[in-house]
Amino acid sequence: MPIAGCLGDSPELKRATESSLRRMQFKEGSETTVQECGSAILGAVADGKSFAGDDNLLPVDVVFDGRLFEGRELRAALELPADCNEAAIAASAYVAWGAEFPDRLDGEYAFALWDRRQKRLVLGRDAMSRVSLFYSRPESGLCFASEPMGLMGWNGVDTSLNERAVAMALSLTPPEPQEELPTLQKGIFSLRGGHVMLIGSDRAESMIDFWQPLKVPQLVVKDWREYGDALRAALLRAVRVRLPVEGLVASQLSSGFDSSGVTALTAQVLARQNRPLIAYTSVPAHSVNAKEIMGDRFSNEWPLAAQVAAMYPNVEHVAVPTDAVDWWESLDVMGDNCGAPAGFIRNSRWYLGILTDAQRRGAVTMMEGQAGNLTSSYNGGFGLYDLRSRKQWGLLYRALRNRRKHGGNWKSLLSSTWMPSRNAMARIQRLRRREVPGLFDLSMMRRDFYENSGLAKTEHSAMGATVEGDRTNGAAWRFSILRASEMGMMRSMQRRAFGMEREDPTADRRLVELCLGIPDEAFAPEGIKRELYRHGFRNDLPAELLSEPLRGLQSSDFLQMFEAWIPEWRAELDRLDQSALAGMCLDLPRMRKLLDDWPTMVATNRSSADMAYNYTFGGALAMGRFLRRMEERTGQ
Repeated sequence: MPIAGCLGDSPELKRATESSLRRMQFKEGSETTVQECGSAILGAVADGKSFAGDDNLLPVDVVFDGRLFEGRELRAALELPADCNEAAIAASAYVAWGAEFPDRLDGEYAFALWDRRQKRLVLGRDAMSRVSLFYSRPESGLCFASEPMGLMGWNGVDTSLNERAVAMALSLTPPEPQEELPTLQKGIFSLRGGHVMLIGSDRAESMIDFWQPLKVPQLVVKDWREYGDALRAALLRAVRVRLPVEGLVASQLSSGFDSSGVTALTAQVLARQNRPLIAYTSVPAHSVNAKEIMGDRFSNEWPLAAQVAAMYPNVEHVAVPTDAVDWWESLDVMGDNCGAPAGFIRNSRWYLGILTDAQRRGAVTMMEGQAGNLTSSYNGGFGLYDLRSRKQWGLLYRALRNRRKHGGNWKSLLSSTWMPSRNAMARIQRLRRREVPGLFDLSMMRRDFYENSGLAKTEHSAMGATVEGDRTNGAAWRFSILRASEMGMMRSMQRRAFGMEREDPTADRRLVELCLGIPDEAFAPEGIKRELYRHGFRNDLPAELLSEPLRGLQSSDFLQMFEAWIPEWRAELDRLDQSALAGMCLDLPRMRKLLDDWPTMVATNRSSADMAYNYTFGGALAMGRFLRRMEERTGQ
């Protein structure tokens, strides 16, 4: 549950902490705990864990949000009683191992710790950023909270609109690796996952990046099948540690490898406990040919997903249509509870529909598999590039030959071997006198807003290339993309709005470390992409699913749904005309023109139309609506 606190010790700061906790409570009237630690104040809501130290044996105070997966082992290593909570474990771990102690804690958590002897505040988040923690620097001293709403009423915190953050969201531009993680409020920042922040009583700050999995040597095996077996074992362990001891469990089940594998393993574990599993699959509400949008996709994922569900008698399979709930409701629930708008609009209706039905049934946990493309089912996309970079010419020749034998064309194989950066590709296209769309072209920002944001100056620079991730090698690229995935507020949204935990075993830290230790080309043994996963799950999933060459397209009927809502989109644009914030950021005339161009766009190229109306128009509309509603609430 949420935590909050600050440097300093005064009645005003204690009241500010109490108010922060009340704003973040999931249920009105929840109990709060506030500790006055001398030069700091720490607080937690309801079942947030707290620990009060003493000046002699354990001079550390802690508040802790989340859980640890290896609590028993940690208690034994630290010689702690079996009934001590996670906050007490964190306190003892800090004293025993120093400020980098989170490197030894496997779990999903955020914490705040006051060191009485060194007079410093220590903030930290889990390696995979699954639990959120935010901070600000008002004149009274640094303050922190689990969610931005916990800081927005704090005296001295600048909650005015962060225009650069808006521009970054509209263009899907992540912050630089060394940049503080911004929010839509100028004075509020998110602590990076896998980091510890140290703040002294003199307000001096330092940061520790405690998670360094790329420094571990690569895993070498005699037979590539050992990798596949290890992947399955790691994912099974990740599923087990996330399942609740009691209560109904649900899962999202598509026709993809990741959600299917998570659902299958979850069903197996629950079956041994005589417990059911509700598996949800999104199905198109309209008939559609997905190949018109993406040539390698199919439109309806239900048939293959149903084969997975049929393998496990304890699974109840439920279909949820893509238009399950009102579009405005889906966008508003996510925006209100995440503190930021949805980046895309295509999947929001069925996603909320699944959560709504699971809540109605009393589910306490929702299992997902969103990170799997970079972990368990990774396709070895950097394998050829890594072999070329290491000048392993014999292995590269063999890998190219194998991939060619399994259907790879020379153009794509050579591109995968060279892997030119986005900026390099842009230069090549310009030399060929071809138009290269930039961040501005792919968004609906006003030109002056885009220029003032500073993004125009970095787009074609080395700094701008950071949006592609670290391209040193395949493991570095995957790690950089995974670290940029900020999912803490999605967890908070699901807990606050639906009363259930959001669990993704494919984002498990131990699984990630294993996958980063496997050479990229090993993920495509004998030239067959994702063959490690097929081997590992050969007994868990239907052969038809594992051998399917095409992939399902979620919300394949997006264009049909969008067209039916065009009157609603126009009405919202009229409302945005009255919003100063939306008008400052968005090019509303350009958005109207894109709507006017609907018939031509859809008739000319449905693939381009799908991107334009989901990402370009949809992302801008979601941002505009979020800003308009924020403006109405706060009077900004």
